[in-house]
Amino acid sequence: DYKVTGVQTCALPICLYEKWTFEHRDLRRAVVYYQRATEANPRSDTYWMDLADAYEAVGQTARAREAFERAQSAHPISSDVAWRYGNFLLRRKDYPEAFAEMRRALVTDPKLTIEAVSECAKASNDVPRILTEVLPNQNGYYLVALDYFLTQHQTDAALTVWNRLLGLKQAAKMAQVVPLINQLIRQERVEDALGVWRQALGATSWPQDEGGNSSLVFNGGFEHDLLNGAFDW
Repeated sequence: DYKVTGVQTCALPICLYEKWTFEHRDLRRAVVYYQRATEANPRSDTYWMDLADAYEAVGQTARAREAFERAQSAHPISSDVAWRYGNFLLRRKDYPEAFAEMRRALVTDPKLTIEAVSECAKASNDVPRILTEVLPNQNGYYLVALDYFLTQHQTDAALTVWNRLLGLKQAAKMAQVVPLINQLIRQERVEDALGVWRQALGATSWPQDEGGNSSLVFNGGFEHDLLNGAFDW
């Protein structure tokens, strides 16, 4: 036990030094030290991931993948392992496996949703596939994705998210849809804006005027709460 502890505590500072000291950087030596650390403690997902990073840095991608798999075996429910492995797979353009790992990370840690959508969109730009393969089927994830694409002014992608969100048939609030409608109005895409508005009226159970949606003035008598956006006051 003493010997194992000694190897771990001695190897890791050297590894970090070799990895992050840029003036005298020697990643191949870092690989050796990380290998020793994983031999000393093969159950440490952190050591395996650091070894994977070092392997990737020296171009040994097959070994990097094996090291990430060992990290996952050591800690199968870790969102950190899934996240780092998923990003490695994105860099390798292995999108099916990358998206699966990203989804695994999001199930455990929803706070990663914006970063996951951003990184996957930059890598593949296949929004429908990202929604299907990366995001769990819960409206919270989709609403975060909707906000992200709106902030990036990617309105078509936001519309895609909205249409998928409708398919989930889960509760949403009108206030969460108003930013999309407002952006469509600003871009003079009035038909699209009206379409989303009418869909949202039904999907969110927002109060509707008597006689349906034929009136050109919605909530003309101030019978309902004001939205301060979209086609309301």
